[in-house]
Amino acid sequence: MTFEDLFHLSEQDAERALRKEKVLKLKKALDDFNAALAYKKPVHAKEETGPQIRDGGTRTYYGDGYELTISKSLFSIGADDKGLGVEGYMYGPTLTFKRELGVGNLDRVSRVSFYPRDTLSKFMK
Repeated sequence: MTFEDLFHLSEQDAERALRKEKVLKLKKALDDFNAALAYKKPVHAKEETGPQIRDGGTRTYYGDGYELTISKSLFSIGADDKGLGVEGYMYGPTLTFKRELGVGNLDRVSRVSFYPRDTLSKFMK
């Protein structure tokens, strides 16, 4: 995903409208978001220390001006009382901006979707 794909603003326009250090922080956030989309750990943000959510593998990472949560939450789609359904995970990144990078009613971008267990396992190798 490019800078323009995520922010609908070219890097050049961002550099004209924002301070240089903010554009650099946004680029780092994008790098980390892209890493998660590629089933990898973030390049810049550091993993939260201490207790983690116990839902199948969700992890939170802290960057400069943003937080990246990579959801990996157990989920069964179409499950019913007969045991039918497909087991797997809701997986993907959610990028949350701190006040220094953005202010508004909605402060995050997310690309979380369902993956059957075997499918996600192939990608995570």
